[in-house]
Amino acid sequence: MKWKTTDELDAELSAGFYGTSQYYYNRLYPSMKYTDGIQFLAANGFAWLSDEIGLFIHPKLKATGGFHIIILETKDRKAKLSVCEDIDENKNLVDVSFTKNIPLTDAPTGRLKLYWQDGVLFCPSEY
Repeated sequence: MKWKTTDELDAELSAGFYGTSQYYYNRLYPSMKYTDGIQFLAANGFAWLSDEIGLFIHPKLKATGGFHIIILETKDRKAKLSVCEDIDENKNLVDVSFTKNIPLTDAPTGRLKLYWQDGVLFCPSEY
């Protein structure tokens, strides 16, 4: 698969996804819903991302509720998922709740930002 860059994915997500027409569910994590934008990411090589979030992050966020920012940062074939409350003007993560390192990935280098609120995973343009 030829990966799109994270900048290309961000541009397509921002241009094409506002709100959602339906919610999707992963059979393994039925209490986590996700939107059209996340479905688009899954169709473009990031299906594993919703699995990682459903397995490792969703249970923790479900217990706390509210709004959270999830950042996927990839570099040198490694990735890190971080959950934070905000991002400052210098793009630094603020109030990081927890992180999960992914030792090997073929995802493109860069940063993707997703939102999670009350059991729903979505893209920033869908807020």
